[in-house]
Amino acid sequence: MLDRVLETAEDLVVLDSRNCYKVKFAFPFKGEVARHYFDKTLANPDERDVEGFKGCWKYDSKTELIHGSSVFLTLRLDKVVRKEDLWIPTLEEARLLDKKGKLSNGVYRDFGVVVYSQGEPNQRVAKEIRSQTKRKFPLIVPFSALDYRVDSEFPNGVAVFLSDNQDEIKSGKKAQEIFSNCYTRDSGACRVSQDRDGDWGAGWLGLDGSGGDGRVDWMCGEAPSGDLSEAHCYLVLRRFHNQMGILRSEGDIAIKAFDRSLGYN
Repeated sequence: MLDRVLETAEDLVVLDSRNCYKVKFAFPFKGEVARHYFDKTLANPDERDVEGFKGCWKYDSKTELIHGSSVFLTLRLDKVVRKEDLWIPTLEEARLLDKKGKLSNGVYRDFGVVVYSQGEPNQRVAKEIRSQTKRKFPLIVPFSALDYRVDSEFPNGVAVFLSDNQDEIKSGKKAQEIFSNCYTRDSGACRVSQDRDGDWGAGWLGLDGSGGDGRVDWMCGEAPSGDLSEAHCYLVLRRFHNQMGILRSEGDIAIKAFDRSLGYN
């Protein structure tokens, strides 16, 4: 699937190029790639009646994007794509994309959870995560560091806990630095998100809420620098080819209109 991503991506953004063999990059998550993984999120019949997965979650053929986002739904998608070495951006990666002008307003996005303490809100989730790590609070946990299981003993029927891949968890002072200019709380577990106005926050209480203005529209991956360079060249060529086609069409229309004004047939 990585080859298909590089062949069809409408944009490529380098996030970390320190390792030329594994350059981290982001790409718009849309079209056939998004539809492919969206379908996979619905494949497990045991999850169809689980409360945590009942919010808005659909692939829109007009926008070619997935509409909807919650901790449970977006985590489920991340668990699907990580099998092919893709992941939903961490908070730091998302903010870098935002600085580059890649995240549009008018929609909201989720980028994991933050755990401030073992208290409320979402105490069961907070305790479950805390039981797996001794890092200092607060903990910023991206989706790539989370896992889930269907469990009727948990609120919304979904237990959320840490995955084996915990490298991207940020904690203590580092987490507090990342939260500069973010709305935060001081207890329990909350969503890490960007709201419809483009503001960043880590205080949204409901982990299950998903609306039609939620989006999962960017994805991350790794590729050798040479492969990315080649993919970007093709991307640029596709863009200019499309623009040249539009210019030729508009030029033909203008020429014909002018010729008609001269009385030419």
